[in-house]
Amino acid sequence: MSYYYFLGGTLAAMVLALAFSIAWLIVHKGGRAEIRGKAKNALRLTLLGTLVGAAAWAPLVERRAEAASISEVSDYCADAREEIFRTVKDVEGLYVSGPSQTKGGEYHRGDREANSWLRRPERLYRFLEIGGLGERYGVRRYEAGGAFPEARPTEEISARYGLTWIELQTIDEGNRGIFGEVTLIYDRQTGEVLARRHFYYAVEEGSPRNLNGTLLHPCQNVRLPVDTTEPRYRRFDSYDFVSRVLIPPAMDATEILASYELVKGGGRKEKLCGSSTKIGPGASRLWVVIGVGVGKG
Repeated sequence: MSYYYFLGGTLAAMVLALAFSIAWLIVHKGGRAEIRGKAKNALRLTLLGTLVGAAAWAPLVERRAEAASISEVSDYCADAREEIFRTVKDVEGLYVSGPSQTKGGEYHRGDREANSWLRRPERLYRFLEIGGLGERYGVRRYEAGGAFPEARPTEEISARYGLTWIELQTIDEGNRGIFGEVTLIYDRQTGEVLARRHFYYAVEEGSPRNLNGTLLHPCQNVRLPVDTTEPRYRRFDSYDFVSRVLIPPAMDATEILASYELVKGGGRKEKLCGSSTKIGPGASRLWVVIGVGVGKG
């Protein structure tokens, strides 16, 4: 339930209580029948008007509050920045942990999903370990391979590097639709912070422009993922940020063949030419064509 609908309902209840008190005094303390009848009619009109007014008032105030939060978020952005202190090459996997999914966290919705990190050919890490969900779940490990990597429980974390985030908004800011976070990439062995991203954003709930989800209005001076999918299916993740710090290894020949099924006679029926196939980072189209032997492009 919206905070403003709750507030509107509270005010409506107060008005109704006052109206009922006045009507009770008029009706039950005597007076002519004509006066009592008019008092009852006035009470009915007050009840109807209060309910309609509260229902109409709440969304109007909510829209005004959202507009205010969208303009207000720019005041939080002066210190927003992305800082990369050190990069590491050929990192095969990482450990992801963070706060439980509460209100906010829009830019980490996909960070606990294996395919955000392991989906070939766009996502090149070879394993992912996920924690931070309480003792019931422990640590889950996923390894690249197949469309839907399966989780394997593990007691030890093997990844040297980790990703976590801290939410910055207060309760009042969250109620106004303003959220902030600090995202950290760190060395689990030494505690060194390799990179840091700090920013705020405003959340605009479903509107005539966007009936199926929310619109996000982040600080403009920080590089953030852009997703063109329908908002209700949107799952932002941190792969772009992390992969520029913890650089994953390129796919080897076996992985490339498995990703694209580039065997003789394979591929899309209308295009058997390997050179027209989309190839992931670190893989040359010509190299794949020669290596597989599907013919000239």
